[in-house]
Amino acid sequence: MRFAKNIEDLAKSLNSFLNDPMTVVLENGKIGQIRQIIKRINGLVVEVRSREDGRHKYPHFHLLGNGVDAVFRLPDGKVIEGENTLDSKMLKKVSAWFRESNGCENAIAIWERFHPSR
Repeated sequence: MRFAKNIEDLAKSLNSFLNDPMTVVLENGKIGQIRQIIKRINGLVVEVRSREDGRHKYPHFHLLGNGVDAVFRLPDGKVIEGENTLDSKMLKKVSAWFRESNGCENAIAIWERFHPSR
């Protein structure tokens, strides 16, 4: 776990935690997982998860919704799971977002915040 080095870092972390679009998943009354939405693309959600019990061994992000359930590896954006749930048009849109905007940098920054020891 990383700790804030000064009050400004603490304020920045707290602001990010309170204002980022996150979902907290409870398991047996305790926080089991935090999911942060990075982007919405044509009704699909791009998210990074805090914990998945070793399901994927690489840093990655998920694309979910409307029958799509795919996982993309970071930092290259390669589909590592669920390619059969994506059509080529959606894959192109996700790839364009990942390459052309700050998609890759944002996903990596969130992954590193959730997984500081990796």
